Amino acid sequence: MKTHILLYLFVLLLATACVDAYKPSIAPAPKDIVVEGLITNQAVPYTIKIGRLKNVYGSFSDVVTGATVSVSDNDGNVFAFLEKIKGVYESDPNVFTGIIGKIYTLKIVTKEGNIYQSSAEKLNDNPAIESITNTYKDATSGNEGFYVYLSFKDLPEEGNFYRWESTLYSIKPRCGDINPCCDPCWDVYKKPDNIIISSDENYNGKLNSNQEIFVVPYSSRSTAFINIVQYSTSASTYQFWKQLRKQISSVGSIFDPTPATIAGNIENINNKDEKVYGLFSAASISITPYSIKRDYITENPKFKILPPIPPGPPPPCKPCIESSDVTKIKPVGWLN
Repeated sequence: MKTHILLYLFVLLLATACVDAYKPSIAPAPKDIVVEGLITNQAVPYTIKIGRLKNVYGSFSDVVTGATVSVSDNDGNVFAFLEKIKGVYESDPNVFTGIIGKIYTLKIVTKEGNIYQSSAEKLNDNPAIESITNTYKDATSGNEGFYVYLSFKDLPEEGNFYRWESTLYSIKPRCGDINPCCDPCWDVYKKPDNIIISSDENYNGKLNSNQEIFVVPYSSRSTAFINIVQYSTSASTYQFWKQLRKQISSVGSIFDPTPATIAGNIENINNKDEKVYGLFSAASISITPYSIKRDYITENPKFKILPPIPPGPPPPCKPCIESSDVTKIKPVGWLN
């Protein structure tokens, strides 16, 4: 499924984005501003993406350039984000890495003088994943595949919120119809409407067991490899994702215009009546690789049939071209 047709509420349509997300249609007024940013505990460059909507169907036009962008913490430190490419503002990981327990606020000053500011977001701790299991369900279950579950012990204090993203990787067999890849290359699969969130309301301080997070399709008998990303988020971020999930389920399809817009946590300080879309959040992250054996299932997998390679000399290789569903970057924890 191609990222450019999935209109996600708060992620700009930028070819350089390193994390792809689904994009359900929304119906705000054209030219409304959209902001997306995430601060984590990883020592990597963080990005703040700023743009404006083109029309009521949620496609994007102009990116917002020339803004002054910064993130401050509750100790009074201010970290600048510099515009690396148009509309994308990036931090320096040698200067700024998110710290668990600190509180962060985003501030944007546009070249027109408008000031946008987020709510204060705390970077919460992240409990360790204690176990990951999977079970196969055949087509009679209604959704065939390998169901992946994890267990973790919730932190002792009340009010913890979690979100999970899972990405399936497999070696790309060809980089053309009949051409092998010149270098290692991986197919990337994410289920675009897979919003998996949880709060500790029913298991505060206890073990949350068998949390379903992903369904790996039975598309091959080869070992499936997934990276599971666990986010420990704030209450406001959890509510945002909860509303988004409810909105998607209410219309039945991520391609349909949603019946209402979703309020983010960013406002125009000069004009509080202005609609501002998107989300600035802080979350600690843990990434756990997990492999699934798929060769014990007796029925045939539902794999894509590739064109046969004609007889004669082997065809020349082709380079691995990065896209939303292809990467040449070796996945974290890849075992081969």
